[in-house]
Amino acid sequence: MALHIHEACILLLVILGSVTSAAISHEDYPADEGDQTSSNDNLIFDDYRGKGCVDDSGFVYKLGERFFPGHSNCPCVCALDGPVCDQPECPKIHPKCTKVEHNGCCPECKEVKNFCEYHGKNYKILEEFKV
Repeated sequence: MALHIHEACILLLVILGSVTSAAISHEDYPADEGDQTSSNDNLIFDDYRGKGCVDDSGFVYKLGERFFPGHSNCPCVCALDGPVCDQPECPKIHPKCTKVEHNGCCPECKEVKNFCEYHGKNYKILEEFKV
């Protein structure tokens, strides 16, 4: 006998409803050492302020450690007040630059063209053409 989707959903809800929260004990999943909390606070994870830096992905760096955060290719150093990142004055990108690479701290122009290409045909700068 084939169950219709509606009947199958109801059956699944009945089965799931019969599982009680007592079936899963907190002791079944002991916390990692870093997840331990003291009896005086409600923190789930340790507080790293003044001890290290945490990047966007949750990786913790020690004080004085150099790292490259995900949003930047510029290096940062973990300090007491948080990450201190180099923000050099990057050279301006040429206005005719057609290929920019972001491999280092500053973007670099890898290709400059003195023409415009559209549908396989080259046009001079400021040359008009029909689309």
